[in-house]
Amino acid sequence: MFNHAYFVNWMKELMDELDFLGKSGALIVMDNASYHKGVPSDTPKGTWKKQDLLAACERFGVAASANDYRSVIWSKLQAYVKENIVPEVVSVARARGYEVVYTPPYHSDLQPIEYVWAYLKGNVGR
Repeated sequence: MFNHAYFVNWMKELMDELDFLGKSGALIVMDNASYHKGVPSDTPKGTWKKQDLLAACERFGVAASANDYRSVIWSKLQAYVKENIVPEVVSVARARGYEVVYTPPYHSDLQPIEYVWAYLKGNVGR
């Protein structure tokens, strides 16, 4: 099954291969698939209990009070996460000297694999 954990391991193998080929520091371009943008497992989630969200606020230095509603606490944390927590593959790549960039949403013309799929679909149907 191709999921986020599998993709992170695959990325590590890709970077090993790029290092072996002497292509260190390469730019890695990805689309916006959900498994490309998975955040670390300890990143706060909206399903967490209020106490857990408050602990995360304390850990990240986000101002929140026990008197705040859970939804208010989550909105503060959500803004922090969006601004400061990078996807796991980005942090793994940066640690190894690579840079990851994402293509804009709905721009499949920037993905070479889309041309391969179009070619295959056109020829398989004949």
